[in-house]
Amino acid sequence: MERAAAAVNPGMRGWLHAGMFPLALAGGVVLVVLARSAAAVAACSVYAASALLLFGASAVYHRGTWGPRGEAVLRRLDHANIFLIIAGTYTPLAVLLLPARQQVVLLSLV
Repeated sequence: MERAAAAVNPGMRGWLHAGMFPLALAGGVVLVVLARSAAAVAACSVYAASALLLFGASAVYHRGTWGPRGEAVLRRLDHANIFLIIAGTYTPLAVLLLPARQQVVLLSLV
């Protein structure tokens, strides 16, 4: 049973992430349009781009049939995007909520 679940989960994850991609795109557009300053537009754009990279790369990786080299590259990209979404999530929070000095410190650490 565990083997069957392991074989199904990545495919289901791929469908879920493929479905989330257009939602992340729409949400990103809304955030950018509603942003009230140039800094907010930039911060929301960073968040939207990181979300699109996460869901797009994951959908491609988990839904496609790839050779060993292609799978290895896509797996690395999929895993790297986890760190990008963390940084992309921190960026708008830091830019919009923190004083300039603390922004630099937090974004340098992330």
